[in-house]
Amino acid sequence: MKITHFEKFMKREPLITFEWHDDETDAVGWTVINSLRNGAAGGGTRMRPEVTKEEVRGLAKVMELKFTVSGPKIGGAKSGIRFDPNSPYKRQVIERWYKAVLPLLKTRYGTGGDMNIGLNDTVLPILWSYGLGHPQEGIVRGHYRKNELITAELLNRLRHGITMHVHSFQDLAQIKGYTPTIGGIVTGYGVAFATKWFYENCSNGIEGKKVAIEGFGEVGAIAAYFLHRYGAKIVAVHDIHRWIANDKGLPVLELIANREDGRHLSKENTHERKNETVPPYFKEVEFDVYIPAAIGESITQEIVHSLPAKLIVSGANDPFLGDPYGNTTIRNEADKKMTVIADFIANCGTARLFGILMDPSKPMMPTEQEILKDLENTIALPLQQLKDKYPHLTGWAEAAFEHAAEELEVARENGEYHYPY
Repeated sequence: MKITHFEKFMKREPLITFEWHDDETDAVGWTVINSLRNGAAGGGTRMRPEVTKEEVRGLAKVMELKFTVSGPKIGGAKSGIRFDPNSPYKRQVIERWYKAVLPLLKTRYGTGGDMNIGLNDTVLPILWSYGLGHPQEGIVRGHYRKNELITAELLNRLRHGITMHVHSFQDLAQIKGYTPTIGGIVTGYGVAFATKWFYENCSNGIEGKKVAIEGFGEVGAIAAYFLHRYGAKIVAVHDIHRWIANDKGLPVLELIANREDGRHLSKENTHERKNETVPPYFKEVEFDVYIPAAIGESITQEIVHSLPAKLIVSGANDPFLGDPYGNTTIRNEADKKMTVIADFIANCGTARLFGILMDPSKPMMPTEQEILKDLENTIALPLQQLKDKYPHLTGWAEAAFEHAAEELEVARENGEYHYPY
């Protein structure tokens, strides 16, 4: 049986695997750089007690696929720290981690926030205190390789662009204690737009479509907000601890305003989750769209069998249970019975934003409207290609992954993986 481009891509070992053991706690960390395609690699940093080297490896692979859509044309990477994010020693652990991985960040590797590690409140200030111009400095230096004046300007644009306040959505800005920034909304915006694009181009429009969302952090909550603006109904939300559902629609702004720690559903007017293999509301409400926007590998075979939705839009990285070496049995099962929009297309918002801001061919700081329009165009292109080739609306995920892996194979043959010194 012929091996696919995707299988070949997943089985190839990463270029660099860096392992770190904290000398003051039991924290363990990994940076996996899948390749230094065109001189650099990028991917965020996450923290959770269950992180494994294999998980980080798989996510680095996904990042490389994501850059085929979002640009720049660089390698994929990821960092993961195995440690309790609720520990009082969290900040010190992250500081020591970044001190250890700093040589990579100065020259070849660009990072950002991810699960339980915020970009603006954690990554930026720590790396700034270590003398790094921006968490993406390694990409600017390794990939673009410009003179110091241009490099300094690009780093300045990244610093100010990521934290740019968003003014176009006043009801979101009026939520007490929440200041929307472009860096904070782009991923959720992209997930919502991918959903809207599908219904506007493959069905009868987004108005009235019912949506269920797993996870209510920065991605899930913002996706819910924009889908609500588009006219969809958010009928169910669940996170690791609680769930809420109403067939007539949920008060999205109220749910966002009442979140605990900025990412969990409030205990008020919600139900506690047990150890259910399938969220309880699957039997209580009908919905058209399911958006996983929390941890990876949360969609099990039981969920695929129970899911009433006909569309999955992947807000989380690697949302289907599998393995980091390309076992896609559950994803493929879903892909055959419904439309699955791949994670590296739907949730490419942050990667695309970084790409826009560090592009030396664009001399001016873009506006929030220009950034969001660029993101829409970036997501619409691969979706249109999938629709044209697969008008029956199934098989989209497998085709997207295979196409991206094939593009990377061509890039390898063209010498893009012979990274410069």
